[in-house]
Amino acid sequence: MPLAKQNRIVHDKDIKKTYLARFKSRNEMFFTYLRPNIVDRFELLIVVSKKVFKKANLRNRIKRKISAVFIDLHTKKRLPSNISTIIQIKSPKLILLSTEELKKVLIEEVSKLYTLSVQKSQILDKNPRLSRKYSQIQV
Repeated sequence: MPLAKQNRIVHDKDIKKTYLARFKSRNEMFFTYLRPNIVDRFELLIVVSKKVFKKANLRNRIKRKISAVFIDLHTKKRLPSNISTIIQIKSPKLILLSTEELKKVLIEEVSKLYTLSVQKSQILDKNPRLSRKYSQIQV
């Protein structure tokens, strides 16, 4: 089952906003960018460069594996519904992981970033001066 069209990040402005978000993480296999969104739905973009996988079938396979993990998490309500996430693959080692290992790594990264975003929003709610300052900076 592919990712629904409403759950994909497709517009350039949304992609730029998510890349410019303050919540970024990286490990040896991929970069993760997370941005809380106003619309109450989960959005995902998976980026796999030709530098990582030369063949299109390998790029598509890894995209399918990652989107299947996110669909599974989303249907089981283990994923917050108000985030936009970009996963940028940077290592071909990722294709060697089983689905369960991949799921574990992705849950770890996204939960870490989501926790940071929630903590930041709580800090901003408590301090109105900071809230005004960061509301001007955020895109």
